[in-house]
Amino acid sequence: MVMFFVMAMVAAYTNRNLIFEQRTSANSYRSTQALGAAEAGIDWTVAMINGGSIDATCAGVVGGSSFRARYFNLEYDGSFTHADAWPSCTMTDAGWNCGCPNTGKASLVASGDDAPVVFRVLFEDKPSKYATKAYPGVVSINVRGCTSALAGQGGNVNDVNACHRTTDAARVDGQANVRVALGLVSALPVPPVATLTAGGNITLNGGTVMQASNTDPNTAAALHAGGVITKVGTLVASGPPGGGTTDLELQGDSAMLGMASAADASFFQAFFGMLPQDYQQQPAAIGVACGGACTASGSVAPMLASNPTRVVWVNGNLDVDQALGTAATPVMIVVTGTVSFSQPVTVNGVIFSTGNMTWQASATGGAVIGALVTQANFVADGNAVLAYDRGIVRRIQQSYGSFVRVPGSWRIAL
Repeated sequence: MVMFFVMAMVAAYTNRNLIFEQRTSANSYRSTQALGAAEAGIDWTVAMINGGSIDATCAGVVGGSSFRARYFNLEYDGSFTHADAWPSCTMTDAGWNCGCPNTGKASLVASGDDAPVVFRVLFEDKPSKYATKAYPGVVSINVRGCTSALAGQGGNVNDVNACHRTTDAARVDGQANVRVALGLVSALPVPPVATLTAGGNITLNGGTVMQASNTDPNTAAALHAGGVITKVGTLVASGPPGGGTTDLELQGDSAMLGMASAADASFFQAFFGMLPQDYQQQPAAIGVACGGACTASGSVAPMLASNPTRVVWVNGNLDVDQALGTAATPVMIVVTGTVSFSQPVTVNGVIFSTGNMTWQASATGGAVIGALVTQANFVADGNAVLAYDRGIVRRIQQSYGSFVRVPGSWRIAL
C-alpha cells in the first residue's frame, strides 16, 4: 500500500508537470501566432502603401483612391499626417478578409472559426515613441496581431476590445504590437532645374512658337540642353516675376552631354539615383510593355486609372494622344524609347525619356505642366506650352516612390 501511494504521488506530480508544460506550450504557440499576425500586417501594409487604388474591402478597383492617398496627407515640408482609421484583416479559410475604412475601425466578416487571427493597423505621427517629431518622407505604423479575437465577445470580431488600439483592454488569448518606420525612396530624388531638359539638342523648327516658363526662383531655367538650342521658330521664355532673362536658356552643358552620350546609365542616375533596372523593379512602379509604340489612351491611361499615384514605366515608344494627370494627382512616366506628342492635350506631371522627344504639328495648342526630360534630342514642329510647376514636381519628389522599412526601426510596442 505504501509503494502504491508513492507511485500515485509520483504519477500526480508528473501529470502536474505535463499539464504545466502543455499550458506553457499553448501560450507560446498563441504568442508566436500573434507576433506572426503582426508581422503579416506590416508586410501587408507595405504592399498596400505601394499599390494602386482600392475599395472599402482593400481590393483593387478602377477609379478609387490608393491606400497611400486614403490614409496619408502630404505636408509642405515633406512629412505626412495620417487619417484616424484602422485598416484590418482577419484570417479565414479562403485567406485574409480585410477592411480599409476612410475613418474609424474596419468592419470585418467573422470566419466562423472560434478563434480567428486578426491584425489591425494604427498609423502614428512619429517613427517611434522615442522620436520628438515627424520626419519628411517617413511614416510610422503600429500593427497589433491577436489570436482568439472572439473570446468573451459573443462572436463579434468587431467588438471594441477585439484587437484594437493598445490602450483598449483586450480580451484575447494572445496579442503582439510591433511598430516600424517606413521611409520613402523618392521617385524623383533630383528634380530637373528646367522646364525642358535635353541631354542633346533642342530644336524649334520654322513656324513654331514655344512658350516655356519657369516661375520657380530656385530653378528658374526654361530650357537646358547638353548640346545647342536652335530657334528657327519662336521661343517665348519667361522666368520668376522680377527676375532677369539671362539664365532662361542654358546650352552647351558638356557635363550633361557627356552623361547623355555615355554607354552607362549616368544620365538616368543623375535624376533618379539608381540604375534603370532597379528603378523599374521597385514596388511602386507599374510596367507597360509595348511591342511597337504605346499610346497614352490605349496603354497608359487605363493603367493610371487603377494606379493613380504609381510610377509608370513604359518599355518602348510612347505617343501622348490623351490628357494625363491633374494638379492634385500628377503623373510620373519613364519611357525607354521615344516620346511623341501627337494631340493638343494637357499633361500634368513629369515625363522622362531615354530617346528623342518630338512635338508634332498636330499637337499645336497642347501643354505640359510640370517638366520634360529627354536623354536625347527635343524637336518641336508645332506650337507648345511648357510650364515648370514647382507644386507638381515637389509632390512627385516628396510623395511618389516606394516605401520601405527603415533599418533598425522595428520594435515591440508596449
